[in-house]
Amino acid sequence: YKPSSKRITILALDSNRYRGDLEILAKNPNFRVLFINQRVQGWFIKPFYKDITSSKIFTYYFSDKDSEKYRVYTQATNFMDSFLKRLYSTLSIKCVITVNYRYIEDHHWTKSAETLKIPWVMLYREGLLTFSSVYEGVVFRHKRFGKFHGSHIIVHNKTIMQTFLDAKFCNKSQITIAGALRMDSFLEAIKIQE
Repeated sequence: YKPSSKRITILALDSNRYRGDLEILAKNPNFRVLFINQRVQGWFIKPFYKDITSSKIFTYYFSDKDSEKYRVYTQATNFMDSFLKRLYSTLSIKCVITVNYRYIEDHHWTKSAETLKIPWVMLYREGLLTFSSVYEGVVFRHKRFGKFHGSHIIVHNKTIMQTFLDAKFCNKSQITIAGALRMDSFLEAIKIQE
């Protein structure tokens, strides 16, 4: 885990969810990709949130400032800020990436990164919305989580980008359509066969 002055060190959170994109990213000679799985991340967070499901973090950070939920959220935030300041510095982390915004295990890791001026980039994994009811459900979910607290979102297509914009989760300068990294090798294989 020694830092490399020639490569940018990226920490990939919840590493089992990338579906091949991490391996593609790690092949780039400009990056050093470190990863951690969600279970290990949870070891640091779950003692604070004893009975919470993974997608309910928003009920804590939107809670009343005098509530028990907000007190728990503040304690978890303070602990993670202190711990991650040392960890990110020791490992020379320059960027934190995730595939989504709604998992409690990722929330404090990304929020602390941004507090420490380390960009959080979301390589949003979901890319297929086939029905209008599904589209509307995704927009509603984005709205429930308020505003994006990261640096940038990378999505697969225009439809997914529009869900974030319709929900006012981020502004247009915070989101880019770049497809899926794992598709690059597939397209190369098709070109070879032509």
